[in-house]
Amino acid sequence: MKEDMKYYGLRNQGATCYLNSILQALFMTREFREAVKSCSKHHKDDINVRLNTLFESLKEKTSETTEVTKTLRIEKVYEQQDAGQYLEKILSDVSDEASKVFKGELIHRTVCDQCGSHTDDEVPFFFLSLPLMDSKNGNYSVEDGIQEFLKDVEFCGEDQMYCDKCKYKRDTTVKYELKRHPEVLILLLKRFEYNYQRMSYSKDSRAVDVCYTINLPENQTYELYALVEHVGSLTGGHYTATIKPEDEDRWYEFNDSSVTLVGNQTFQKKFERSRSAHLLFYRKRNAEVEDEGTDGEEDQKKLKNDDESENESKNDNTGKMTSDCDKNHNHLYFPLSAFVLFVFAILWIVIVVMKVLPNEFILFGLIFLLGLAFLLWWKCMKKDKRLVLSQCSRHV
Repeated sequence: MKEDMKYYGLRNQGATCYLNSILQALFMTREFREAVKSCSKHHKDDINVRLNTLFESLKEKTSETTEVTKTLRIEKVYEQQDAGQYLEKILSDVSDEASKVFKGELIHRTVCDQCGSHTDDEVPFFFLSLPLMDSKNGNYSVEDGIQEFLKDVEFCGEDQMYCDKCKYKRDTTVKYELKRHPEVLILLLKRFEYNYQRMSYSKDSRAVDVCYTINLPENQTYELYALVEHVGSLTGGHYTATIKPEDEDRWYEFNDSSVTLVGNQTFQKKFERSRSAHLLFYRKRNAEVEDEGTDGEEDQKKLKNDDESENESKNDNTGKMTSDCDKNHNHLYFPLSAFVLFVFAILWIVIVVMKVLPNEFILFGLIFLLGLAFLLWWKCMKKDKRLVLSQCSRHV
């Protein structure tokens, strides 16, 4: 190692490069390192203590991972494993304080297309698994994977889902929404997939545009600071980590016990095209204090405007209720008028039967009264129907 190099590597026990790579990424995540150190004071023999001991050693020299592999119960050190699998195991075993650095939360929403009812399930995660697929423009990017992960999924036909409200299977839409953004977002590019035709795992080595910065819903920006790469075949490959320290603008390659400065510092660009990137570590970019203050003022104005709008809405509703009462009086008048006219029509029929007046006068008066009565009745029923519909619309 060169004299100006202030970072140290981890010795490979045989085929533990997958573990070395994720341990280096975790070590270079300051929030996680400090949380592990804090929690190790209250434990004697667990993963927090082992990691803290390793991290303290890494500050001074090239170190061994023997105690960590024992704690993780890794017996076959000459057999390569999946880095993503053991990263998830470590984050599941450490303290809550340490794991929450990477912990986010999704809302899994199931919506019935028929009645609109929905159910929400909270789904915690340590990383998002992004499928690799062909892109429309030919260059698949990390942002394409995020959009594919969060897009709505339709279940129709034979794939319909049961709706508790409808009591039948219905066309259903499933949505994912980010409820809590983690401090550090980890993306796993699904390069290793099970091939059901070959009945074995295979590696997808297609090129992926690894974005230096990404934007998630609610305008949250993340910045890349570490990636774990896998080169070679599925059975004979090798893992390395490329990391940019928090207080530097330079990238370093961590290849087991070797640590070197990356010659081509291309990650400062918009993206880097890679066929080997597997795990990506993004740190949340915090907004400036001024932006936060502006947002706070805007939120307060919004709340104030919402309150005023609510009060105006209440006043408007009261006015509408008064107006509706006036309409009710009018509606009472119309049925009464129709009823009186209808009574007169009946009396006119009696007069006709008794032949008190000339036949021509009686017939003309009868037709006039019946027509007027029917017109008033029809007009009244039409307005009553509109009133009922307007009242129903306010209660929905």
